[in-house]
Amino acid sequence: MRIWIGRASKFPIAAALLLLSVPIVLPSFSFLTSTDNLLTEWRSANVLRPASGKFVFLAIDKKSLDAVGVWPWPRTIYADVVDKLVATGVNDIFIDIDFSARSTAAADERLADALEKAGGGVILPVFLQHAAADRNQASLAISRPLPLFAQNAWLATATVRPDRDAHVRRFAVAEEIDGAVLSSVPTVMTGLDFATPGEFAIDFSIDPQTVPTFSIADVLAGVVPEASFRGRSVVIGAYATELKDVFSVPVHGVISGPMLHLLAAETLAQNRALQTIEPTSVALAIAPVLVLLMVLVWAQHLSLRAVFAGLILVSLVLETVALALQTYWAMVLPSTLLHLMIVAVGLLCFLVELDLSYWVAKLAGIRTRNSDRLLQQVISDSADAVIVVDPSGQVINASATTRSILGADYVVVPGANFRDVAPPGLARLVDKALRMNRADDRRSLEPEELSIFVEGELRILECRITVSLLEVDASDEEQAENACIACLTVRDMTKKRQYEKQLEYLSEYDELTDTLYRGALIRRMELEPGRAWTVCAINIHRFAVVNATLGRDVGDALLRSVAARLKGADPAIRHVSRLGSDVFCVAVDLAVASVSDVDGFAENLIAAFAKPFDMQQSSVSIGARVGVCGGNAGESAAAGLVEAAEIALETACKTTGTGYSIYDPVSAGKRARLRILEGDMRQALQTGEFFLTFQEQVDLSSGQLIGAEALIRWQHRRLGMVSPLDFVSIAEANGFITELGRWVLEESCRAALSWPAHVSVAVNVSPIQFAKGDMAREVKAILRETGLSPQRLQIEITESVFLKGTDQLTRQLQELRALGVQIALDDFGTGYSSLAYIANFPCDKIKIDQSFVRNLVTDVTSQAIVRSVATLAAGLGLKVLAEGIEDQHQKDFLLMLGCGEGQGYLFGKPKASSALFPDAAATGRRHAIALS
Repeated sequence: MRIWIGRASKFPIAAALLLLSVPIVLPSFSFLTSTDNLLTEWRSANVLRPASGKFVFLAIDKKSLDAVGVWPWPRTIYADVVDKLVATGVNDIFIDIDFSARSTAAADERLADALEKAGGGVILPVFLQHAAADRNQASLAISRPLPLFAQNAWLATATVRPDRDAHVRRFAVAEEIDGAVLSSVPTVMTGLDFATPGEFAIDFSIDPQTVPTFSIADVLAGVVPEASFRGRSVVIGAYATELKDVFSVPVHGVISGPMLHLLAAETLAQNRALQTIEPTSVALAIAPVLVLLMVLVWAQHLSLRAVFAGLILVSLVLETVALALQTYWAMVLPSTLLHLMIVAVGLLCFLVELDLSYWVAKLAGIRTRNSDRLLQQVISDSADAVIVVDPSGQVINASATTRSILGADYVVVPGANFRDVAPPGLARLVDKALRMNRADDRRSLEPEELSIFVEGELRILECRITVSLLEVDASDEEQAENACIACLTVRDMTKKRQYEKQLEYLSEYDELTDTLYRGALIRRMELEPGRAWTVCAINIHRFAVVNATLGRDVGDALLRSVAARLKGADPAIRHVSRLGSDVFCVAVDLAVASVSDVDGFAENLIAAFAKPFDMQQSSVSIGARVGVCGGNAGESAAAGLVEAAEIALETACKTTGTGYSIYDPVSAGKRARLRILEGDMRQALQTGEFFLTFQEQVDLSSGQLIGAEALIRWQHRRLGMVSPLDFVSIAEANGFITELGRWVLEESCRAALSWPAHVSVAVNVSPIQFAKGDMAREVKAILRETGLSPQRLQIEITESVFLKGTDQLTRQLQELRALGVQIALDDFGTGYSSLAYIANFPCDKIKIDQSFVRNLVTDVTSQAIVRSVATLAAGLGLKVLAEGIEDQHQKDFLLMLGCGEGQGYLFGKPKASSALFPDAAATGRRHAIALS
């Protein structure tokens, strides 16, 4: 009783100290700020208020983007919007768009003119941003409008600074930029003036849904009444999701950047800038009151239920007051600290009510018993063998799985001496662990593996030993010395090690042929860097035929036989590898070979395949083609030798029958260049390395320019100018030609828009584009997008399409002609020139290949061919165009033979579109139509 009274008498003092320390210690913790932010957000969300109506949001939404069709918008669009708004009598216009970079000169002049007419009533943003993507290294850069715009606009800072949780809660009233104080956008829009930089808290109880909002598309269309803007301030900015001008804010989640400016302006206009009451002073003032309340509760012996009910009521009153302050006076009361003080009062009252020491002891006993039960259950159910041994060697506990792991030869049960019943290796490990404990050596023992025979089988056991100290009376030295136990965990690793060994084998060896994989071969060669390796890549000739005719089982057996024959073909073969389905590779040390030269060894390998292979009651004859790299081609790494041998094998496979090829560095260099081109193609299209030139097509009789053929060029960033002969075939092989061809077609149509209306553009289309897609639909879409008249587009196809002529191809050509697009047969006479196909295929023009024009004046054969083609075309109602005209004699001769159109260096070399028609490019003349 005396102890309780003494403890109780000290309670008010402890309570007072605890409560007074709360407002001093806790404000330094960041969780208070986070919780207060959540409470402030909750109050705002429950007392939403409408916007003042003084501000209007003109949104660049999805509808507006679709109406204009391009992004970024031409600055003439903004100029048109400014003109329309100024005409309605708006107060201010804020354009939330970055105008720090130049556009076209005409567009910039148009916008500058609109700003000047607005008389300084347009606000343009100035903001800070990181100069580079690496924020750790990059400095801040100032983005401000071009001087052309700034001189006729009101500049205001628009920098947004989110809090650590990525939410924006505050906005600057003014900001110092380059030594000058610049007012913020909300400050300028509300007409306020702040001489010094500072911030204000935005009131997010203002509902953004009540801000008048219109689509710019509707404004441009003239469907929004002028009264909607008269006397108001207008904010123009992004709303569409794809423009990604969004910020996270309290209450409303994610809103657009312009709407954030509007809410900040509404906050100032409604005098709703939130002011935060300093929480520490309030808490220190309330703390004595709570202490007195707690002493009263203690003295009157009130029940905990009554105490908790009273404290809950106090918290509710506190939040009601905070809600009223924020709603009516725009004052924020950070109440988290006060709530924590109330919780502390409740906790102290609870501790007084309980006999704490009693409950602590009771809970400790329960926890000890639960731990014992849990430990016993863990040992009993463990999949590993768990054995607990005391310092004398007596087994204290053993799991049920001990017998299955150690077998019937070693019966380890509680009460037995571990040294007598356990395998000797395990007993030695336990003794070692206990000795280390007695020597005060607390080093942990690393897991060890033991191999023992259990019931006649070899088992691999992983053993882990943990020595745990026990609490005893320190005065008893003998008891203290033996105050430990050893816990031995034994896991059967036999199957795991076998599995790992099998995995290791499968990671390096082909299971079918028992030969190395490529990587394993290279690693083994690298283990002997001083050896002069010769690598031979071997292709099994006719393997695909054998596999198809005799079946896969015979094919697999043949592969195994080939591997076995290679392993025994020559003692110089150190390693055999399988590189592909029918490709093997051998690493050879010619220093110990039966022949010392590369050619002789390759011939011996081919000869080894001359003898038939006996396969399941049948004899199979195959051949071999060999690619050899003898290390004399500058290849130092093993991987390079293998790759060089494969390159040589590709050359050998181009010959019929068997044979071999020695690695040629020149051919390899060409292949490497082609691989670079293939790897860089897609990126080159994205980075603008491809470009178009155009070659004139003229009417031979009048000399008038009637068209131009688009020719693609590639200025590679490292390899320089790349010939179309190199990259077009690669693009056709890997399917990239469809994407590249679409780009050529679209860019050609856009270029032709600036040409005179009578000039057409000719575009070559690969047969693969017809085979892999719907060219008619694609051409129609591009014409609709660019606005080019179909009659001004000419699609050129080669004679190779005849070889793959299908109903689908014919349908696509007919659809193109029905649309008005002309079809020309390119390089006529050099390919599959079938008169039947020409007569049946829908086309409008035949282009005679330049090979017939080059020697036309002196070559009778070329004259006959050209005359025949011209006669054929006239009979079929087709036009004829000759390519490669280089002098006046060729032109006159072609005109005499009946050829009406021509193309070649006589009329001009390929050049850029702007150089083709400089006058049209300068005036920006465009000729477009609309396709339904």
